[in-house]
Amino acid sequence: RVEAFIAVSGHDPWRVIGTARPSGRDITIWSIAVNAVMAGCLPEVLPVLIALAEIACDPGYGVEHSGNTTGADALIVIDGPVVGELGFNHGPGAMRDGAGAANTSVARWYRLYLRNVHGFTADEHDKATFGNASRVVLAEDQAALDEIGWPPLSAGFGHPAGTDAVTVARMNGGLIIGSVFGSTPEQILDYLADGLVRVTGWELTHVYGLGQADYQPLLVLSPVLARIFGRAGWSKHDVRRALFDRARMPAWRFEHLIGEWSNLTAGRRTLVDLVADGAVPPVFAESNDPDRLVPIVTSPDKILIAVSGDPNRTNAYVLSNDGPHGRWTSRAIDRSYSTDLLCNIDDPGTCR
Repeated sequence: RVEAFIAVSGHDPWRVIGTARPSGRDITIWSIAVNAVMAGCLPEVLPVLIALAEIACDPGYGVEHSGNTTGADALIVIDGPVVGELGFNHGPGAMRDGAGAANTSVARWYRLYLRNVHGFTADEHDKATFGNASRVVLAEDQAALDEIGWPPLSAGFGHPAGTDAVTVARMNGGLIIGSVFGSTPEQILDYLADGLVRVTGWELTHVYGLGQADYQPLLVLSPVLARIFGRAGWSKHDVRRALFDRARMPAWRFEHLIGEWSNLTAGRRTLVDLVADGAVPPVFAESNDPDRLVPIVTSPDKILIAVSGDPNRTNAYVLSNDGPHGRWTSRAIDRSYSTDLLCNIDDPGTCR
């Protein structure tokens, strides 16, 4: 079954993509396929899995932190023609286990691969205090994005429009923003911003402390909510800018979350002190009033937006990411037939 799974795309089973951290094991096409067969994946998704394995090799992603004590789990977001052609669900139940066969099996593969190859078991490197259930793949609704003229999430990571791509980050928690009411951007923004604030807690130590300017939460809009912005002529940047201005909390609460309550920031300095040191932008110290409102991220571009879910429901979903413990990282998906095992007669050195 593993051999048949690989044969569809022509890859060399023993090609080494990289080294799994922290276990030190080789990441091979064969090991990817073994876990894919166990996860119930179809052979056509192998290029998706290879792209995910490449992200796990990227030092910028930091897969070695996947077993840290808070137990954040990866969210995989997929864009491009691959969504429709391989049957990824982007409609009702977009984040429901079992609602889309490809969404579920690819996520199951990722969890198995972390366990079996990267070594994230309780006996090895997984030291999560509680752990979260693995999240199914979130597929974006490209038709809705095209209708309102917005780029997909992956475009923010350098992928041209129409590129098959996966984008991954580790997420701590998420919550529903239910029954969003209003027909204009101004009417719905405050509720969306409130959700971003409510999902954010100790993660502010990734604004300063455990990381610096590393916190990038995700707002998933249902298509009907995205259209409210699109029909008013708002770009994604416009939405991010407005959310940056509205998603704010009292300075004293921010300081407690990174200091007194979590004790994760050395010295428990105030935001005014941190601005004076150049550690955070001036917007965090426009006065020294402890009740002044400060943003939850360092700039508007740190708020990421995706579009998915039931097209007839005015709901949104927000997730808080784990900063440098699983930074947003993206890869293009190469679905072309592999030349790994082909022999170039003009270059005998390629023959195996």
